[in-house]
Amino acid sequence: MLVRIRSPNGTHRYEVSPTDDLEKLIGKIMIDCPEADPSTLALSNQPRGGEKLVTNISGSCSQLGIKHGDLLFASYKSTGEIGFSAQVLAKTSSADGDQLPASSSLDQPKPSNQTWKDVKELEIDQILEKEDGKIPRNRDGKFCRHGDKSMCDYCMPLEPYDPSFHTERGIKHLSFHSFLRKLNAATNKPETGASYIPPLEELDYKVTIPCPSASHAPFPAGICSKCQPSAITLQLQPYRMVDHVEFATPALIENMLVFWRRTGCQRFGYMLGRYERYDQVPLGIKAVVEAIHEPPQQGELDGIQIGLPWDDERRVEELASTSGLHVVGMIYTDLTPDDTSEEAKAAGKVMYKRHAQSFFLSSLETIFAAHQQANRSNPSRFSASGKFSSKFVTCAITGNQEGGIDVSAYQASDQAVAMVKADMIEASVDPGTVRLKDDESQEGKLSTRARYIPDVFYRYKNKYGIDIKENAKPCFPVDYLLVSLTHGFPDAPSPLFCSPTPFPIENRAGLHDQSMELVTNKIRPVLQNFTNSFSDSQASSDAKGKSREQDNEDDHLSKLQIYLCDWHLLSFIDSIGIFDRSDMAHLINFALCRDPERLHSTAQALFQTNSWQTLLAIVQESGSNSAPTNGVNQSSIGETRVSGGNEESYPTSSIQNPNDFDLNDPHISGGSDPLNCPHCTFSNPAGTVDCSVCGLPLS
Repeated sequence: MLVRIRSPNGTHRYEVSPTDDLEKLIGKIMIDCPEADPSTLALSNQPRGGEKLVTNISGSCSQLGIKHGDLLFASYKSTGEIGFSAQVLAKTSSADGDQLPASSSLDQPKPSNQTWKDVKELEIDQILEKEDGKIPRNRDGKFCRHGDKSMCDYCMPLEPYDPSFHTERGIKHLSFHSFLRKLNAATNKPETGASYIPPLEELDYKVTIPCPSASHAPFPAGICSKCQPSAITLQLQPYRMVDHVEFATPALIENMLVFWRRTGCQRFGYMLGRYERYDQVPLGIKAVVEAIHEPPQQGELDGIQIGLPWDDERRVEELASTSGLHVVGMIYTDLTPDDTSEEAKAAGKVMYKRHAQSFFLSSLETIFAAHQQANRSNPSRFSASGKFSSKFVTCAITGNQEGGIDVSAYQASDQAVAMVKADMIEASVDPGTVRLKDDESQEGKLSTRARYIPDVFYRYKNKYGIDIKENAKPCFPVDYLLVSLTHGFPDAPSPLFCSPTPFPIENRAGLHDQSMELVTNKIRPVLQNFTNSFSDSQASSDAKGKSREQDNEDDHLSKLQIYLCDWHLLSFIDSIGIFDRSDMAHLINFALCRDPERLHSTAQALFQTNSWQTLLAIVQESGSNSAPTNGVNQSSIGETRVSGGNEESYPTSSIQNPNDFDLNDPHISGGSDPLNCPHCTFSNPAGTVDCSVCGLPLS
């Protein structure tokens, strides 16, 4: 029989037997009310009054007069004892002699039903949730018959999800927050006094294990209508999590094209950036791409081989987070030179392969995008599970109709992600279609991993305009799993990483090789300027005060900062292990500082770190080995020098000088036959056994 329980968490229905003890019903109530104090839980058959503590009640449901369809009211005090519900349920299950399957969710702590309350959302989501979002309209001179301070149906603001507004401006998809406002308005009505229900729910096409009815063995040994997923009808997604992709500078795309032009092979990279407001769409979101990190890969003429997960993935994500960035998506090239005519070949045109008559994103690419989105869920307090969909985007650099090169941006739909999670679909030989997998056990795996494929349908209109519902087996068009986005570049680019001398890009062996020698050769002149400017400023400070000294210092600080303001350089320095995580944060803060008032404080924090001194030691050592006329002071790092008869740190300046070494000191000559470390490329003096920097053996 079904018993309804109304509590502060809402109304729930429970299936119990008349002979079941009341304790079993209490256990089910506690699952949905994990914050309740069991000692204060009381039941009543009235909304107010008549409450009786369950600790004072015993007997079966029939003995207590509980019948099918009864509505009981539960009250309690919250204490946060979440684990009690699992204990009570385990106790009642063992008392009934039920054996839970090994794959039961009770083997692990069951998450609270209030998980969504504690979710920390992205900053852009928090900002848009506080906004009204309504679309303002001007006074209509033809229909409005009121004063300037009045309002009517013809000039009142529109809701952000108004269909006529989107149709007039050709906006194909609702923004996520517009869709959320529309859904929340239909789900929750505060005027009724009902409890709040999260309006979003993640799609799940997997068989529920264990079955809620507990009437059969877990799948694949048994299945029923209560645990199997319902039939799926594919439809175009009406909303998109990200509306626009903005590349901070065209150089990001050009760097991808340089590799293709020189090698003829395709290239793949992860886009690092942040999410901002997009004003062209009501409550819109745009992904601003600041850098592209290229993982290890093998480029081919018609594709790319990538090993996932790659070794540095976690490190790169942590470094991006320290820089205030996220992995916002992925980008890859799909370019083929157009050799169909001499004119096209001479003009350097590329083939136009992705269009309505072929495909926009192949089935293989769509499934790969769905996998990436499934691994990067979007936190949301409007979903019962605390997460919903993903803001991860996919961009393809390919040829356009004119033979030029353009970028196309997409996302896999939530249905695509759910089907990938359920292992339902696979790529087809035809790139424009997706194939449903067979409803059978996976080859080479245990039978407990059997796959269940529900009925899948998709709708379309035929040439007569009639709505047709078609069975998706064995294949269906990939367009049903895609959401299109717009892309562009800012009118006045102001990229976060603005170094005028870009550092070589990672994992481009033979084309762009990264090495410590490149770092030292480029940073040495910048550091040397500090010494020269300090000498000049000391000579002029007595006559002209501190202004010229400060100007020289600021100028050279800015030059050092601009040189370090390169994602690929920062990533390389982080990868060789010279900087620990806390010191790396100081380096990033200095490199990305845009506030002149904070430049000195961030520089001071960086120059005082041991990691920076280690970098200077490498620069000094490589300089002495490559140019005997340039050495370092024989005094070790941290020692003081005598200047003007007084013992003081060298040099005296408004900030600690980043270079504790005199790169122009002629008293030191470089050693002969240096030993380059095969691990970190540091040049060690002759006769050294272990590397002075990384400590690893040189042989």
